[in-house]
Amino acid sequence: MSDNNSKKRLLCFPMEIIEREMTGNLVLALEALQNDWQCVLGTKKSIFDNAHNLPPSVIFLKSIMSCEMSNIRRLKDAGHKLVSLDVEGLVYTDMEEFVTVRFCPKTIEEVEKIFFWGETQRNVVAKTYPSQSDKLQTTGSPISDLWQKPKFHALHQENVDSLKNRFGKYIILPSSFGTVNHYMGYEATLDMMKRDNMIIEDKQDEFYDFWINYEAHIFKIFKKFLALLPSLSAAFPDHTIIIRPHPSESHETWKDAAKGLDNIKVVFEGSVSPWLLGADAVLHWGCTTGLEAYLMGRPVVSYNPAIKEDRDKFDHELPQSISIVEYTPENTIETLKRVIANPNTIKKEYPDIAKGHENLKAWIASSDQGAAAEIFKSIQNIDIKPIAMRPVPQEKFSAKEAVWQIFTLISKVKPIFKFFPKTIKHGVETRAYGRQKTKDIDEVQLEKTLQALSKIQNIDNVFVENIGKNLFLLKKKS
Repeated sequence: MSDNNSKKRLLCFPMEIIEREMTGNLVLALEALQNDWQCVLGTKKSIFDNAHNLPPSVIFLKSIMSCEMSNIRRLKDAGHKLVSLDVEGLVYTDMEEFVTVRFCPKTIEEVEKIFFWGETQRNVVAKTYPSQSDKLQTTGSPISDLWQKPKFHALHQENVDSLKNRFGKYIILPSSFGTVNHYMGYEATLDMMKRDNMIIEDKQDEFYDFWINYEAHIFKIFKKFLALLPSLSAAFPDHTIIIRPHPSESHETWKDAAKGLDNIKVVFEGSVSPWLLGADAVLHWGCTTGLEAYLMGRPVVSYNPAIKEDRDKFDHELPQSISIVEYTPENTIETLKRVIANPNTIKKEYPDIAKGHENLKAWIASSDQGAAAEIFKSIQNIDIKPIAMRPVPQEKFSAKEAVWQIFTLISKVKPIFKFFPKTIKHGVETRAYGRQKTKDIDEVQLEKTLQALSKIQNIDNVFVENIGKNLFLLKKKS
């Protein structure tokens, strides 16, 4: 490891979904490097497993849900200080659900600071946990800065050109149906929430009742989206229809629905941003990606086939408010045709979108200096001593992992594997789901993105060093 004797404070980023989190984390990392810190980017597993091998540092967590308490304690026991900005904390139907699912008293107690995308989210958490309000700070998110600031769009131009060469003209459908089309089955989300005590199976429990009805609502819409595919394919023969499943979703359900429809492709590759920038239009239902597409200047249409009573009760208000919302397959297709043919007339034809844009200000904070600068101002005040980076022991292949790899191989022989205990079947499935959700970090892509961001931000002499499996040290040369 280079520069072993250089003592600097350390900021670490454990990541779950690399495609979603890496670029925003790099924007914040560059802010830290500019202020004489060093940074480590890694997967959640790599950083949590090396909690005692890394110097005491500030850990930037992507969430602090109750199910993460054991890892939070592990980090605290190793001397780290914790902060969080919930990467999934922007869009929620019900703010009680937001607080119940994304936070708990114990995790809030353990962190130094919690940052929020906007004032709306901060206020609802402050109302629930008034004694912790000093920890809660509205800063915006580096991720939303990447959406809103055109200078960052240049990061994706090479990929945009590549996608257009590969698929020609295309419409993208970013799916948000992980709740009901989960990789591990329809009941998976509810089962996980029960296991982690985020929900109580009691008909008298108001939140339980809300969640069951909410899932039923989403499932109906999901089925309508699947049924829309043949009409969508036929209406746009000169376009490719790209379906991008949510990271938690089963891809097979979409692939089965798209069989025989040659211009429909199910693809999950890389960051969604270049896919949005290259699309002629974006079709969604109530997802954060629809909001991202709008902020990037793309035509956004929401197909919302639910009855009005259910829409009023369950809809994700924010992404719907900045979309052209249609309620039938026929109107959805006609609107897509119209916005593709005349994208520059959207603001004039759909003035309600301007009202939605005004609503965004309470949900997504923005400033001239950017969210990363706001966040780092607070991080810099946390008491962490400068220390030399020490070597991280190389990961050893464990006997336990070898056993699970054998089980995974056997699972492909279904006539034999069906006789295995449920606990082993569940373990194999859970690990497969984890591999779909959290990929290894591509060092070449990390270096490329870092250097491109450095050029945009006018920051020189930054470099990446691989210090372990899925662990990378970011430093700035003097």
